[in-house]
Amino acid sequence: MIKTIIFDLDGMIHHSDGYFSINVANQYGISEKIISEFFKNEFKQCLIGKADLQEELKPYLEKWKFSGTLEEFMKIWFEFGEFDKEILEYVKELQTQGFKCILLTNNEKYRMHAYENELSVFDKVIASCDVGFRKPSIEMFDKALGETGCEKEEILFCDDKQKFVDIANEYGFQTHLYDNIEKFKEKINM
Repeated sequence: MIKTIIFDLDGMIHHSDGYFSINVANQYGISEKIISEFFKNEFKQCLIGKADLQEELKPYLEKWKFSGTLEEFMKIWFEFGEFDKEILEYVKELQTQGFKCILLTNNEKYRMHAYENELSVFDKVIASCDVGFRKPSIEMFDKALGETGCEKEEILFCDDKQKFVDIANEYGFQTHLYDNIEKFKEKINM
C-alpha cells in the first residue's frame, strides 16, 4: 500500500518548452556550445551545493555578451516555464487522503528559493543543493526514504526520466514514469 509519493520538479510539477539554456541561447544570440560549457561544468557543482550560482555565472555572462545584469539573467531563467496548477491541486487532494507528498529535485539554491511559495504545498522538499547529492544516487534515495517513515515498498517514486525511474525501482521503490496527470491519477487509483 502506498503511503508516500515522491514527485519530481522539472517535467512533472514545472513545465517548460525545451531547455532554458537552448531557449536563452536562441533568444539572446549566444552560441549553444558556449552556453553548454557552464551547464556541463560549473552548474553541476551548484546543483550539489558545492558552488554558488551567482559567483559561477558572473564570468559567463561577460563571455556570453549578455547585456543585462546577473539579477536580470536569473529572473529570466527562473521565470522560464510554468507550474502545473492542476498537479499542485492534486497534491493537496492526495494529502487529504492521507498520502505524504515529497518533492525530490536536482536543483540549485537560488531557483529553489524563487519557487518556495509554489512548492510549500509539499510535506517536504528535498533539493540536491541542500543534501550534496543528485538523483539518481543511492544517497539521494536514502535521504528521501529517511524523511518518509515508510518502508521502500510503501513509496511511489514518480519522475519523467526513465533512467531515474529504473534506478528507483532497483532501489526498491514502487515507480511511475510521469507522462501526464491523467496517467498519474490512474496509477494512484489502482
